[in-house]
Amino acid sequence: MEDLKDILLDKGWDVSTVTEKLGSTKEARDDANILKYSQETNSVVVTVDKPFVSRLRSAGVKVVALALEDKARIINEKLEFVLADMDDKTDDEVLDDFSKIKSGEASRMAQKSSG
Repeated sequence: MEDLKDILLDKGWDVSTVTEKLGSTKEARDDANILKYSQETNSVVVTVDKPFVSRLRSAGVKVVALALEDKARIINEKLEFVLADMDDKTDDEVLDDFSKIKSGEASRMAQKSSG
């Protein structure tokens, strides 16, 4: 879900990824570690892992369960916003904007200008 971080940051949410908080190894990102961390910090977990959703909820953790359709809708909204601004641009400008979006540069620049 790390690819949704910039979208949520753009909308004003305080977002961290499991990798940032627990580490990049598979063991560090184990469900048990995520569950423990979210309980200790009272974090809301956003996941597409349906079995994990049930486990989190039964442990009293706040969870947002996303389906693939939800992720597609969010990405679609972002694309529509970006493409609406591209009507008056040259092909080179469109490719440059796409590269910035793909690399996350556009979101980081937006944060700097609004902060």
